[in-house]
Amino acid sequence: MPGGHVEFTDTLEETIYKEMNEELGFRKEDISNIVYKDHLEYMYDDGADKHHELNMIFTASIPNDLETKSHEDYIAFEWIEITDIASINFQPKPIIPFLS
Repeated sequence: MPGGHVEFTDTLEETIYKEMNEELGFRKEDISNIVYKDHLEYMYDDGADKHHELNMIFTASIPNDLETKSHEDYIAFEWIEITDIASINFQPKPIIPFLS
């Protein structure tokens, strides 16, 4: 799932468009029906630092013919069946129940 941080002065909607563009190459015109679904407050320790995240979860519509390809070297995307998500290393795991 594409995602990222809200930059100072950006709205949530601007952040959605920015992250979808940066990570997938989608243009604002490609994205419609953005709807807030839920949120997840998530805390974790990576061994070096403690982190506290507030993940805002949205749904959106994109055309079926858009190629989904990562535009960032350290991120990979692939389509999987929602029933298979528990069998992969999906992070953060606590967000999985929000995806169905």
